[in-house]
Amino acid sequence: MNTALPDDLHERILRLLDGEMSTHEVTALDAELLGSGEARALYFQLASLHSALECVHDSRSEIRPDKIIPIERFIRRRRRRIVQFVAVAAAILVFSIIPLWLKVAPSPESLARFETTPEAIFTLVENGEAPASAGQYLFPGSRLILSSGTLEATFTSGVRCVVKAPSDITIHSDGLIFLSEGVASVDVPPAAIGFTVQTKNLSVIDLGTTFGVIASRDSLDEIHVIDGHVEARIRGPKASDEKHVLKTGEARRIDASGNLLETDFSAASFATGLSQAMIIRNPSFDNTENLATNDEKFGYGPIPYWETSGRKIGINDPSQPFLDGQPPHSGTHVAFIESAGHISQQVSGFDPSKLYTVTYFVNEKGNYSASTRTSVSLESETSSYIHPDQIRKTDAFSRVVSSPFRVSSTSAKLEIHAEQGSRDSVLLIDSVSISRAVPVIPDGGFEATSPSRRRFAKALGRTAPDLKSSPWVFHKGSGIVMNDSVLKNPDAPEGSRVALFEKHGAAIENTILGVEPGVTYRLILEAAGREDGGAAMQVTLGGEPLRFNSSESFTPPLGEFQTFTSEAFQASAETLLLHIHSIGEGHTFLDDLRFEFIAEANR
Repeated sequence: MNTALPDDLHERILRLLDGEMSTHEVTALDAELLGSGEARALYFQLASLHSALECVHDSRSEIRPDKIIPIERFIRRRRRRIVQFVAVAAAILVFSIIPLWLKVAPSPESLARFETTPEAIFTLVENGEAPASAGQYLFPGSRLILSSGTLEATFTSGVRCVVKAPSDITIHSDGLIFLSEGVASVDVPPAAIGFTVQTKNLSVIDLGTTFGVIASRDSLDEIHVIDGHVEARIRGPKASDEKHVLKTGEARRIDASGNLLETDFSAASFATGLSQAMIIRNPSFDNTENLATNDEKFGYGPIPYWETSGRKIGINDPSQPFLDGQPPHSGTHVAFIESAGHISQQVSGFDPSKLYTVTYFVNEKGNYSASTRTSVSLESETSSYIHPDQIRKTDAFSRVVSSPFRVSSTSAKLEIHAEQGSRDSVLLIDSVSISRAVPVIPDGGFEATSPSRRRFAKALGRTAPDLKSSPWVFHKGSGIVMNDSVLKNPDAPEGSRVALFEKHGAAIENTILGVEPGVTYRLILEAAGREDGGAAMQVTLGGEPLRFNSSESFTPPLGEFQTFTSEAFQASAETLLLHIHSIGEGHTFLDDLRFEFIAEANR
C-alpha cells in the first residue's frame, strides 16, 4: 500500500544534495528513507536529475571559442553528455509516471568505492540504505560525513581522493564532487583530466595533477598544487568567469572580498593515502562493541582497542554515574579512570626525526569537591608530560595539549594516566589525537584560575590575588570570567572560564614555548562579544602581528563564540611572547587558544 509522502520531502532531499543539511537533519532523513520505498524512489529521481543538471551547468563555461580541449577529453565528455542527457530525459519522464516508476526503480551504478582508517566514524547517505559489509560505495548524490579518521575514495575513472576528518563531501558525478568541509587531496590520472572539486567559494578544475583543497565552515577555502596544474574559479556571491591557473608548489586562499590571494604552500597538510594517517583506534571511545561484558550500571570493563591498568576503568555515556549527565566532548561516550591507573595503545606512523604533540580532553565527575590530575607519555620510560593543573568538574571538557615528544622508532606506546586525587576522584577522557608538534600555550583555556567574587576577577592596575595562579599576565581591564557570572558572558566553549577584556587597551600576555624555527603554524581561538557590545582584538607573537582574513584585527560576534583562525606564519625563535589586546570599548571574551601545525621547511 502506498503512503502519502510528506509535503516537504522534495525540498529536504534537494537541500541534502546541495550539502546544506546539518548532521542531525541527515540522520533524520536517513531514517525516513530507510522506512519508505516511495521516499527512496523520490530520492533516486532527484539525485539523478541534480547530478545531470550540475554537470550541464559546469560545462557551459567550456563551450567557448578560446577553449581548446584535447580530442580524447572531448570524446570522453561527449560520451558523458549523452549519458547525462538520457538521465535528464528519463528523470523528467519519471516525474510524470511516478506510480509506475516506484515499482521498478533501478539502483544507480556506483561511481566510487571508499575505505577508511580503523578509527573512522562516518555517516553515509546514499540510497537510504547502509553500506554493504563487503565494501562501501558512492553513487550520484551520495553524501559522506566523516567525523573522525581518514577515508580514501577511488573512482571508476581512476581518480583517488583522500579526505581527513572532519569532512562533508557530496558526489555529484564521476567528474564533480562538492566539499563543504574537510581537507582533501586529489590525484587525477590523464584519462580523467577535468575532474572538478567545488567548495562554497571555489571551483578547482584539474589539468593533470595532484592537488589539495581545504574547505572550512568557519574560515577561508584554500588550494594547494602538489604536482601539475589546476584551474581555479570563484563561486558563490563573488562568482567570476576569470580563470586562475596554478602550478606545482603554488597555493591560494580566497579572502572575504572574493579575491584569490597567495598563501604558504603546504604539501604536509594533505594525506595522500591511508598509510600516511597517524592512527589512534577508538580515539573518542564511541566503539562499544565489548560493552556487553562491562558492568551494566557503572561501565567498568574493557575498552575496545585500548589496554587498561587499574581496577576501576571503563566507558560511560551520559546516563551512567561518572559522566552523570555531562555531554561528552564529541560522540556519545568517554573513557574513565577511577582513582588511579592508565589506558594505553600502540600507535604507529612516527618519524623519529620529528616532534609530536598529544592532545586529549578531560573532565572530572565532580562529587564531594573531588579533583584529579593527568599525565601522558609516549614510550613511557623516555617521554612524558604531566599536566600542571588540578582537574575539577567543569561545564565542558577542557583541552590538554602536551609538550613536544620525540620517539625513537616508527611505533610507540601511548599512555594516558590518572593520579589519585582528592576524595573520590574520577578522570574522564575524550577525543585523543596525535599531531606534529605545536607550541605550548600554558593554560590556553584559562582553567587554572578560580575567581572567588561574583565569578570573575579583573586586573586593576596590578594583578588581582585571584589571578596570580595563572601563567597569563593580566593588564588593567583584563581578567578571568566564569560561566553564569554577573557579566552575562556566553558559556565557555572549553571548560567553564574565559578571558575578559572590558575596555580599550585591556591586554593579556603569555610566554610560548616549543616553537620550531622554520615550521609553519596557525593560531586558533574562540572569541565572543557581550550582547550589548564587544570590541575588536589584535594579536602579536614575538612582536609581529598575526593576521586574520587579511586584517591585523578581528571582531567577534555578539552573544556567541566563534572560531577565528590566523593566517599561516613562521617564527624564528623557540620562545615567543604572545600578546592579545582590545582596540575598542565593550566586553570581549576569549577561550581555547591553541596552535595548529601546517608545514615545515625542507631540511
